[in-house]
Amino acid sequence: MNEPNDEQLERVRREIRAQAAGLHARPLQPRTTPQDALGTDDERIDAGRLDYRIGELTDAHYRAFVERAFRALLKRTPTAAEATAQIALLAAGATKAEVLGNLRWSPEGRRIGVRVAGLLPRYASSKARQLPVLGYALDLLVNLAALPHLARHQRASDALLAAGDEAANAADRLLEARIADLAAQAAQLRQRADDLHAHAHGLALARDALAHTLAGTEQALRGRIESLERLASAHGGRLDELAFLRQRVQAMNHWSHHLTAAFERIDAVAAQREACSAQPAAQVALATVAADRDRATRNAAWADAFAATLAERARVVALAGGGDWAALLAARGFDVVCVEADSALAEDVRAHGAGVEPAPAREVLSRTADRSCDGVTVLALPAIVRTIPCVELLVEAARVLRPGGALLLADAREAVALMDALLGRAPAHPVAESVAHALAFAGFVEVARVDGADGTPAWLARTPR
Repeated sequence: MNEPNDEQLERVRREIRAQAAGLHARPLQPRTTPQDALGTDDERIDAGRLDYRIGELTDAHYRAFVERAFRALLKRTPTAAEATAQIALLAAGATKAEVLGNLRWSPEGRRIGVRVAGLLPRYASSKARQLPVLGYALDLLVNLAALPHLARHQRASDALLAAGDEAANAADRLLEARIADLAAQAAQLRQRADDLHAHAHGLALARDALAHTLAGTEQALRGRIESLERLASAHGGRLDELAFLRQRVQAMNHWSHHLTAAFERIDAVAAQREACSAQPAAQVALATVAADRDRATRNAAWADAFAATLAERARVVALAGGGDWAALLAARGFDVVCVEADSALAEDVRAHGAGVEPAPAREVLSRTADRSCDGVTVLALPAIVRTIPCVELLVEAARVLRPGGALLLADAREAVALMDALLGRAPAHPVAESVAHALAFAGFVEVARVDGADGTPAWLARTPR
């Protein structure tokens, strides 16, 4: 490209001066009190301050820069659409001075009248650099003059990014160490739970033996009492012995009642111990699921395939899917009810804003009315079939689904399945061919494989119309 001559540069200078004079010549509207006019209560907005230096507004970057510009020049926070528009302008190559000038000399900005030292020449220069041909020449000259500063800024950015990567790596190491500690604690709690189960089993055996002995003793005593009662008419003097035996039987019955209550308290303590071990296991499982990089893509693809088979506002029952899965279904317009028997996993579902049934899957399906649902999803099939056989699960799903309803099955690593592994439970992993035959046996049609991109097995089927 030809170098600009002196005449062209002088023409550019005249245009810049004309734009600057035009900005000064615009009539200023009366200033308003931003706090009274906008009614904002954001503590970061200094409504009474109307003077700034340009460096105070340009040291931030990206969204933080846009939000600071709105708070300083318009004395309010931007709407989502406004923030997106300004970020898009920056992404298109606009300077921060151009964004600040657009806000300052907008109708709203002129009403407020904030003064920014050093903004006017930079804003006029940015506008002039947008002129055809001459603006390109001016932009080239400015950029050539700023090359040393740009190189220094690039080195500083590289150092900042390296520091951020180092901090992120340190955070990852801390998270891995924390997960390892939680796994060790979960192992210890599992061992303690196993010991308590063994102790409770021994106590249950002793209780059964004692109950058998007491039953035999009670039967023998009753027989003895009946024999004594028959002899009472002939041996009146032995009535005192009979009364004594009755008191002993009553005492033994009382002792047996207290022993049964003690065993019930032992069972309650064992259940509480198991709940304590399940809590850290749930935390580890949720943290592992959150770290699955393929989960969001996999679940989104399944949600799209599932949504393509149902109408909007369809009623869907989600078994063992997690709160993020419920949120994906709700975002596609479905009325979702999640089923999570574990309290910690149920709380995670509530945190995602979805309804939850804190009960086992078999119980929820058994009390669901016939043909009352449009869809059923099971993301952790091995964890569900541990408590309800696969064929029974599919038969129940076919019963509650309306004609043309959809069923999604997957063998994914959901939080409930990870908890089974951490707590030493043994989930049954169904064979792919068996699942397909079981679906056909339960009456489903249009059975299709919709495996995830990472290879996670999944099936999508429908009930006959």
